[in-house]
Amino acid sequence: MSRRAIPALFVALALLGCGEEAPPPRFPVTFTAEADPGERLAAVSVTANGAPIGQTGADGTLHVDLTGPEGSPVQIGATCPEGHRAPAALPMITLRRVVSLDPATAALGLQVSVSCPPAQRHGVVVVRAGGDQAHAGVPVMIDGREVARTDASGVAHVALDMQPGQSFGVLLATNEFPNLRPQSPRQSFVFPDGDELFVFDQRFEVEAPPVVRRRSSRPRPQPQQAPTPVLPVRIGPTRR
Repeated sequence: MSRRAIPALFVALALLGCGEEAPPPRFPVTFTAEADPGERLAAVSVTANGAPIGQTGADGTLHVDLTGPEGSPVQIGATCPEGHRAPAALPMITLRRVVSLDPATAALGLQVSVSCPPAQRHGVVVVRAGGDQAHAGVPVMIDGREVARTDASGVAHVALDMQPGQSFGVLLATNEFPNLRPQSPRQSFVFPDGDELFVFDQRFEVEAPPVVRRRSSRPRPQPQQAPTPVLPVRIGPTRR
């Protein structure tokens, strides 16, 4: 061993003998928040073992380094912004290093997905009042409230926002059209957990109006009455 190498060796041994603890390892973790598949969501607050670690940015992602012994479990939590439902139970992750031939994938580290679906879903109700002909002006009622009337082509469109799983009823009020059959048909729908198009296609039959017989203007012949009998008249002096 050369003389130059001996001092360097003593320095290394001295450092090892100082008893200083090495800093805990750091593990990169990437969180991705979505409202719906493919729709990134910002302002989602993330916690690790109950401690806040940041919010997702405009691109719906949050990159952090978690420290601790390798193999340590960490419970992830998330709070969604207003207008979005709380996510389902998030997984418990284990701190570990991600080994990948792709440097970009390795830089992302552990990847955690957070789902914050919208609190309400959007829907459009399309109503067709048809049959042998289009019926215009038919009131469209949703849960007892008039929201539209069919146009000249017998069609109406209504936009709705409702919670997933909520049901509603659509009724075509035919009070102003007593000759339509069936009268006031109704159909029920349930909002799914997603935007939806609802179609109420109702065919009507037109009942012919009752035949009204007109009275003749000629006077009806009156029944002949029996002649009144004529009593004989006595002529001469009246007896007392």
